[in-house]
Amino acid sequence: MGNSPGFLSLRMPTTPKKIGILGGGQLGRMMLQEAANYPIETYVLDIDPQCPAARLCTHYVQGDINNFDAVYNFGKKWMC
Repeated sequence: MGNSPGFLSLRMPTTPKKIGILGGGQLGRMMLQEAANYPIETYVLDIDPQCPAARLCTHYVQGDINNFDAVYNFGKKWMC
């Protein structure tokens, strides 16, 4: 049945994927709640260590999302 034409095979990757979230507010928290259902390694960049998403992400990185260098380094260091 799974190999017949017309069926979409949904296989999860064996290695976790990464997602970076700029800003750890309520929208970031909601995204993390859904990401918990998948093998996704999550990173959040926010200036406030007590932001709503900080407790749900795999990795919290403190930094200002309005600072070009902080955002660039977040992506370069953590998302590669």
